[in-house]
Amino acid sequence: MSARQCVTVAIALLLAACNGSFTETQMAPGHFASTDSGGSSPIKHVIIIIQENRTFDNIFHNFPGANTVNSAKGKDGKTYTLQPLPLKYTILDPRHDHPQFLEDYDQGKDDGFNNEIVRYKTGSGCSDYLNHPSCWVFSNQQWVKQAIYSYVQQVDVQGYWTLAQQYALGDNAFASNNGPTYVAHQYLIAGESGHASEVPSAQPWGCDGPPSETVELLEYGQANPPVFSKATGHEVPGPFPCFTYPTIANNLDGAGISWSYYVEAMNPGGNLNAFAAIQQIYKGSDWKNIKSPDTRIIDDISNGTLSDVSWVMPSGTNSDHAGPQSGSGGPSWVADIVNAVGQSQYWNSSAIIVMWDDWGGWYDHVHRRNIPPPQAVPERARAWDSGCP
Repeated sequence: MSARQCVTVAIALLLAACNGSFTETQMAPGHFASTDSGGSSPIKHVIIIIQENRTFDNIFHNFPGANTVNSAKGKDGKTYTLQPLPLKYTILDPRHDHPQFLEDYDQGKDDGFNNEIVRYKTGSGCSDYLNHPSCWVFSNQQWVKQAIYSYVQQVDVQGYWTLAQQYALGDNAFASNNGPTYVAHQYLIAGESGHASEVPSAQPWGCDGPPSETVELLEYGQANPPVFSKATGHEVPGPFPCFTYPTIANNLDGAGISWSYYVEAMNPGGNLNAFAAIQQIYKGSDWKNIKSPDTRIIDDISNGTLSDVSWVMPSGTNSDHAGPQSGSGGPSWVADIVNAVGQSQYWNSSAIIVMWDDWGGWYDHVHRRNIPPPQAVPERARAWDSGCP
């Protein structure tokens, strides 16, 4: 992996205090209660807050004791010193599709971040442009190269730092997918994406999309002509993005555990609604568990109707996403949810996980003590390589 794409802040609210809240600089006092409860966990509610498109080096740069760096080498041999940028950054939305990941990762050298893909050649010899770097056109603007090597100024994300300082922070968490939001959100609800590797070709992204909509798939093996290893795979045209694989919802339903999925917009247009791409959810009785707008989580907490498991998607300006939709509301939005829990009956029995869905194109060094980024080769891939189904 070239980016620790699932940066996580875990907040185990197993506090002795009856309630609590936090500001940008402090969290309500309390101590961790014992987790020894005769074999049953004190955690009865799990809230997963998904933010967007940041790496650890980008949003927790120089966090005390954490694995971050101040500079990095690019493919051009230059050393880039990481520079501060505001959280609200509308000038550039770094590319973060699968080809950009391959360029950034550079087969483990992790030095391709200065090569920002701005377009693909589609003429002679480039019919399969997603799989061939010779068809990738990079920006030659120095400010673009430097912008990728940046971090969010701490004052803009102090809320995140406060949570991390008081609770727990994962500085070496790795994602299973190497692409953009659509894929990452499928992994969050299913642990897979049906091999989907990009965002779908039209909107909305799922069973509610237009009939002509498709999504690329990542297949094991080499493209023609070969460039990357078989384990790296290659992208191929894929199906209509409406899948039937099982999700975590199946497990929750089977165990009698309630769940809710909060999203700003329902279909059409709800591109962060991962369950809209799962046919049995979209067409089934579980669709009632999809709740809109995302702010309904605050009401459900205060009304005492919080589900056992909740996923919370952000709205545009609260998402931490860079580019035209960029805003600075993310830390306050997360704080609103944590404060609502802290002032509710759920404070002693909840765990909150804050995470970012993909690397968003920002630089991340990954290496620790000069050890290359880990790469798993699934047993199934090995089976494919030997000719087994």
